[in-house]
Amino acid sequence: MHPIFAKKARFAGYMIVWVLIGFLLTGLLHIPGTLTLGAAGASFVVATMGVGASYSLLSIGSGFLIGQRVNTWMLVGGVLGWIFAPLLLMQYGVLHDHPTRTSVLYWVMWPGVGMMLAGGLTALVLRWRLLVEAMRALRSVEGGADEFPLPWVGGGIVVLAIGLCAIQYAFFGLPVWMTAIAILLAVPLMLVGLRALGETNWGPIGALSNVSQGLFAAIAPGNVNANILGNASTGTVAVTSEGLMQDYKAAHLIGSTPRSMTIAQLIGAPIGAAALAFSYPALVKTYGLIGEHAKLAAPGSRRSAALAELLSAGIDKLPQSALWAMLIATLAGALFAIMEENPKLKRWTPSPTGLGLGVLLPFASVATIFAGGLIALVWRRLRPEQAKTYQVPLASGFIAGEAMVAVLIALLGPLLAALGLWRG
Repeated sequence: MHPIFAKKARFAGYMIVWVLIGFLLTGLLHIPGTLTLGAAGASFVVATMGVGASYSLLSIGSGFLIGQRVNTWMLVGGVLGWIFAPLLLMQYGVLHDHPTRTSVLYWVMWPGVGMMLAGGLTALVLRWRLLVEAMRALRSVEGGADEFPLPWVGGGIVVLAIGLCAIQYAFFGLPVWMTAIAILLAVPLMLVGLRALGETNWGPIGALSNVSQGLFAAIAPGNVNANILGNASTGTVAVTSEGLMQDYKAAHLIGSTPRSMTIAQLIGAPIGAAALAFSYPALVKTYGLIGEHAKLAAPGSRRSAALAELLSAGIDKLPQSALWAMLIATLAGALFAIMEENPKLKRWTPSPTGLGLGVLLPFASVATIFAGGLIALVWRRLRPEQAKTYQVPLASGFIAGEAMVAVLIALLGPLLAALGLWRG
């Protein structure tokens, strides 16, 4: 066997083994904090903010893959967002007694997203020469048998954009110019999301979608449809682009071509849409979508709906202190991105992506990711060759194993519960 194929086979074998281990070991035990913090008459229990740790092999595996610098700044962001921010917001009267995690998130998400956006967009601007060269290279490239024709890509973009404008106007009454703005806004937010995904293995889809909601609250105040559809357009572009990047990277590793992957995606998209059209109504009927006990009412969807309701009267309904914090965080994020370009300064420069995600993600996940990063760091120091061989397949197995368990629980949970073998 050729050495390259032998190496890929070993890698695949290691990953399969660790997928099975992750499948067997994964758990959902949550260890919340119970510490009460307070001063000057304001206090709160950190457990209400989700501060603590969780036994999650997916998070540990993510910590294996993320660099320890970003891991560390994610933890710092989590501490700032979910320990210090609630206390300060209560002390200065922004929040009242007994704040909820949702009420704190509505405030801290703005500086968190501002820092991520500024860091990501500044990094793109600083690399403008690279972007220009890439565009020039696209114009001069000759499509071979392995490439998908670029004129088809451009034509597809135009046709789909027109189709989206027509559908949103016909079914939701959204003006064409608003849909066009949503498409244009989705591009820079998509690039920021991809950068965050590449650095941390976490895509901030919900946060970027909420930014789009805020922008549409300024563009079209009082238009709830524009607010929700702007959120949906941005979220769809972000999640699709992140999935595509991972798919194409995996295809490249196993020797596939962009042409083959694009054809596979084009074949799979209508099949998936058809399956969703039949399965989604059945899931809604079985599990429910609206109400406290609805199992399909995801927390992110509830946050977006509540934010749309809040912004229906205009962006001025947002706390002014949150907007000032967003401005400060935006300037800091841009500064950090500039400092990261200097190799001597980068090691000690806060990561805008890490800080922003640390504020936006659940603290328990951030803490567990940091713990996974520490384990990987010690492993690399003590057994560098062993870590080089096993660390990536181990992390991949942990992530895939826990994800598979979550799906199987959703599918088999009712059956196992009926047999007395599972308690939901």
